[in-house]
Amino acid sequence: AAAMPDAFGLVFSVVAQILMVLEFRENWVVWLIVDAAYVALYWSQDLKFTSLLYVLFTGIALRGWINWRKLESESAGSQVA
Repeated sequence: AAAMPDAFGLVFSVVAQILMVLEFRENWVVWLIVDAAYVALYWSQDLKFTSLLYVLFTGIALRGWINWRKLESESAGSQVA
């Protein structure tokens, strides 16, 4: 069993969720790390479909981070003008 990697995933998922609720953009980076770790964990446990699901979650986190940065730069640009 992989108790330590699973515990890491749980703790940092809670951290990422709290950061997301508080609207910190850093939540996306934490989600990327957690989801990528889960991809590796589930793949090593021969849970291929669950691993593929977390590949999708990693993509969603990446897209969220890109969108958040885009919105942040647009709002910074509108404040300057």
